[in-house]
Amino acid sequence: MNENFKLFDEFERTNAAPAKYEEPLFDALNRLSWNNAAVIRATLEDWFCVYPETNKRDLSSRFRSQRDSNHQGAFFELVLFKLLTELGYQIKLNHPTPSGTPDFLARTSSGEQFFLDATIAQPKTFRDSPSEKVVFEALNKLDCSDFSLCIRTRGVLKNIPPKNKIQQIQDWVYSLDYERIRTDLTTGLHLPEYRFEHGGWTLIIEALPRSPDKRGTKPHRPIGIGPMRVDFVDSVKPIVEAVRAKAHKYRGLGDPFVVAVNALDLAGAERIDVLLALFGYEASTEDPNISRVRSPQGINRDHVWHTKKNTGVSAVLLFNELQHANLTSATFCMYENPWASYPVPVSLRRLPHSLVDGDFIKWYRGQALGAVLGLSPGWPGPK
Repeated sequence: MNENFKLFDEFERTNAAPAKYEEPLFDALNRLSWNNAAVIRATLEDWFCVYPETNKRDLSSRFRSQRDSNHQGAFFELVLFKLLTELGYQIKLNHPTPSGTPDFLARTSSGEQFFLDATIAQPKTFRDSPSEKVVFEALNKLDCSDFSLCIRTRGVLKNIPPKNKIQQIQDWVYSLDYERIRTDLTTGLHLPEYRFEHGGWTLIIEALPRSPDKRGTKPHRPIGIGPMRVDFVDSVKPIVEAVRAKAHKYRGLGDPFVVAVNALDLAGAERIDVLLALFGYEASTEDPNISRVRSPQGINRDHVWHTKKNTGVSAVLLFNELQHANLTSATFCMYENPWASYPVPVSLRRLPHSLVDGDFIKWYRGQALGAVLGLSPGWPGPK
């Protein structure tokens, strides 16, 4: 008997409060009454309706998880399923192989096939610790209707500061002179700043006056900008580790193998980061669509691909910060491995992709993500 699995609950939604820092991603999307949230839910539910019945229980369970990493992984897999389906592939999920069960086995009408497995790459620097989430949520409960707070952090908060620390921030907010600070701002003076340290973690807060027409209005979420990190961020290493882990896990598949990576990097995984991760070298040229990926000096940093290294990975399909609301605007590109044992089917080049020719790599536009997924340009609409 088939069970009627759903991604979201069915009830009348009236809660429009912004997501809390401690709130799981699924819980926020499941309850928000915003129009665009309703569109996102309906779209994902439609995609899930045609997901293979035998795999619905697993995907639904992970999608509804209270752990954001589980939810993000299930969301990514659902998008990839829709993407491959719209490209015309016949899909088998979790097809067994001697080295494991990749997420997808995709076949073309002509009989070509390839495996695809999904993963997440995220710098640890951008992950709020549980204690930080508690502090940020406390800041959003402050009485702060005249100001928006810009917050920056340095280090890692391992335990929750005492309540009097938050009360001291509230006292500081109460002491601020709105009119004087607005005047100072127009004359180029710095915003008032408050900072405290706790166990090697530093919190820096600036108070930005709200516009006069919004001053004093509630409800108001005090944190307007941030949290921003002041630590060094390595955007390359998470991509290297994510792809290399899949390359080592799935050996000897006997077919092309694509690793799909969602780079959840708030700073943005730029083209140079991806090239350094895959090839160990990048040098720009006069043509913005061409870069050099082989060093004339033969000096390369730690990376994934080489003539005799990880040749079982045919390509990396990398998405830059793919989230629920940016399915029409998120950038993505397929990077083909020039040393792959099994090249990917040419049909995948409908997507934005890159090809290596000698010492250089060139990019080709391909179809935008929203177009492939069948979404309108304005999807999902304003908040």
